[in-house]
Amino acid sequence: MAGFKDEYLLSRQEYGELFPYVSDDEVSSVFWNGKMLWITEIHGGSYPAKEVLEKDFIDKFVLLVCNRAGMRLGVATPIIHYVSHSLDFTFVHRSLSPMGTSFILKKKSVPKRPEPKEMMERGICTEDDLEQLEDAIKSQRSLVIVGAGVSDRTEILRFLSRYTRPECRTVVIDSGVGLDLLSLTPGKDIIELTVDCRKDVVSLTELAIDLDAAIIVYPELKADKLKAIQEELPGEICIITSMNCRDMSIAQRNYGIADILEIGVELISDRSGSNSPINSPDYTINRIIDLQNTVYSEKVMS
Repeated sequence: MAGFKDEYLLSRQEYGELFPYVSDDEVSSVFWNGKMLWITEIHGGSYPAKEVLEKDFIDKFVLLVCNRAGMRLGVATPIIHYVSHSLDFTFVHRSLSPMGTSFILKKKSVPKRPEPKEMMERGICTEDDLEQLEDAIKSQRSLVIVGAGVSDRTEILRFLSRYTRPECRTVVIDSGVGLDLLSLTPGKDIIELTVDCRKDVVSLTELAIDLDAAIIVYPELKADKLKAIQEELPGEICIITSMNCRDMSIAQRNYGIADILEIGVELISDRSGSNSPINSPDYTINRIIDLQNTVYSEKVMS
């Protein structure tokens, strides 16, 4: 049962009546609305469970998870979101929920890293694009992925992780995207740090430097945070990150982004097709730019 606790944060006993649903591979989420327990299956569809959770159990369960997260649910902090290895927990205090304290446990999908052949077959990139990206990562050139959606940029980050050198210590500073490079790159020197109410991106960057990081990966970075970490990072550390177009434009215009980033990978997305699922990674690499020599155009970043 120790394996279950490692995977799902709490023990079987601590999950109590929730355990059969948490451990069921066919269940994607468990939702308590304050009065009823609802179960959602991975293939769609929800149903009310027969169990009715007692207040004592709910209070104890919430306390256990929040203690692991180092937070306390209450009027001052009425919403707590915590991500463990396999579950996303969201708790809502009764001061915001008239039916009583509510929560949802969502199982995290197992991340998948696409193969180079798949990337080309899907039209995401060309063979030349792949060679440029591989060379950039192996040469430890700092890189930013811009545009499209968060899930698209995350997929590219996962793809690029295959090219990091095993001897280069990689520190991932995650603010909830769930990159999960540890499971994707076994045998590599990787540690993952999570942003929370106690540690922000800047303080975790300082920790990464203390841990002798050669590469720091930020799955999603805002312009102001890029400016803040720019003042902390020694020149020999490589960073790999992604930004939305607006933040990239702000960083380019105000912060001298080429002082910290060398390569820009611009994604374009087209989900206008009626036959494309809304969550499908329908995007392509539009261009790869040397930021040291080429200025990102305002037209692209608007």
